[in-house]
Amino acid sequence: MPKERRDRYEITAEILKSALAGALKTQIKRKAGLTYIQFETYITKPVEEGLLECSTVKEPKRTKLIFKTTKEGEHFVENFDLLKKLSQH
Repeated sequence: MPKERRDRYEITAEILKSALAGALKTQIKRKAGLTYIQFETYITKPVEEGLLECSTVKEPKRTKLIFKTTKEGEHFVENFDLLKKLSQH
């Protein structure tokens, strides 16, 4: 049975869930089931809207971006999950 298509709200919720404790781009892509292109398409809006924050960690050989879900992002996830549950009844 093929996977059901996800809309942008569901993908955003998956990204936010993946970054609750802070996560690297690769970790978010893996947990949310996204390709590189999908990640790049969907990561900008939650950051712009204050649902997700991005910080830089400098290491000797490279710089890493850490994404972390904000309180507003947590509220988005809670409300999204509630709406999803209600719509299934």
